[in-house]
Amino acid sequence: GAAPVSAPTPTPRPRGGDNVSAGGAPVTAPPPTPRPRPDIDGGPAPATAPAPTRRPGQGPVTAERPTPRPGREMAEGPTPRPQMQIGWALTQQDVENTATFLGVTPAHIWAVVSVETRGYGFFADRTPAILFERHYFSRLTGGAFDASHGDISNPRFGGYGASSQQYSRLARAAALDYDAALKSASWGIGQVMGANAENLDYSSVREFVELARKSEGEQLTAMARFIDRNGLKRPMQRRDWTFFARRYNGPSFAKNKYDTRLEAAYQLYSTSGRLPDWKVRQAQVYLVYFGELDARGVDGLIGRKTRAALNDFFDSIGRTDIDTSGLQTVNDDLLSILSNRAGQLPDAWPLTAPGAGSGGGGVGVV
Repeated sequence: GAAPVSAPTPTPRPRGGDNVSAGGAPVTAPPPTPRPRPDIDGGPAPATAPAPTRRPGQGPVTAERPTPRPGREMAEGPTPRPQMQIGWALTQQDVENTATFLGVTPAHIWAVVSVETRGYGFFADRTPAILFERHYFSRLTGGAFDASHGDISNPRFGGYGASSQQYSRLARAAALDYDAALKSASWGIGQVMGANAENLDYSSVREFVELARKSEGEQLTAMARFIDRNGLKRPMQRRDWTFFARRYNGPSFAKNKYDTRLEAAYQLYSTSGRLPDWKVRQAQVYLVYFGELDARGVDGLIGRKTRAALNDFFDSIGRTDIDTSGLQTVNDDLLSILSNRAGQLPDAWPLTAPGAGSGGGGVGVV
C-alpha cells in the first residue's frame, strides 16, 4: 500500500539519472508536473516515446573517471546516533564533507539542493522521498509488462500521481521485477535515479537504496557522486550555473531559469548568513516524523511554528519542564531526545526483497 505522506505535493524535482522529473504529496493533491532531471543513462528514450527534453549527462559521459568519491562516512555527523537506523536528518558535517569533496562551499551545496530539489530527503513516515518512473521500468524490463501493467510500465514518461501513490506504484513494480523497480525510482534529497547505482560505485541498487533509507547524508553523497561523475565539479566551483544547469536540467533549463535561480540562491546563502542552522533543521525533520510540523517547515530557521511544534512535542512526552518559547537554536540534549524518540517509530518500509521473508524493520530489508 501507499506509504502515508503528510507533505504537500511539490513540483517534481530534477533527479540524477533521467530525462524527465519528480514530485510528491497528499493523495488529494493534483498530480505534479514533470520537471527535467539529470541523466547519465547514455542513450535516448525509447523510440515509441515522445522526444523528451535531454537531461544532464544524456549520451556518453566524457569526464575522466573521478578520484575517490565521498564515502558513506559522509552520513556521519557529530550528533550521537544511539538508536535510529533510518531517517537521519542532514548534519553540518554531512554538508561540509560534501563541500570539501566537490571543492566548493556549503553555500554552493545548498544553492543546488534548494533549487534542484525539495530540500528534504524523506517523506513523513521516514521513507526516502521518491518518484517512480514508469518509462524506466518499461525500458529495464524490455516492455514485458507494458500490456498488462501499463500504468507502471509504459514507454512514455508521465502518469506520476501524488507522492502518496509513489510507494504503491513501486511495490507493484517490485512484485514483477524487484531490482528493475528500485532502479526505476529517483531517491532522496538529490533525487538520483536508482539506475545510476553501480555507475556511482555502489555494489548494487539494493545497497544504494539501503543507504538512501539511512540518512539524508547518504543521499547527499549520491548526489555528489553524480555531480562528480558527470563533470560538474568544475562548473560548480566556477559558479558557471549556465553550464551546470544545461547538464543537470537539460537544454530547456532556461525555460525555468535554473541558472539565474542557482546564482540567486548562492548569493542568498553566501552573503546573507541564511544558511540553515543544521541542528534546527534536524529537529524540524524529526518533528515532521512526529506529525508536529508540516514538511514545508523544514528550512533550518527557527520561528514561531518550530517553537510551537517543539513545545507540543515535549508536552506530549511529559517534558513540561522544557520551555521552547524563547529558543534561538536546538542543542544536543534536545536533539538526543528527538532522535531517540524518532528511532522508536515503526518502520513504514513497504517492500520485501525476494528471499528476505516478510515484515519490515530497519535497514537491510532491501
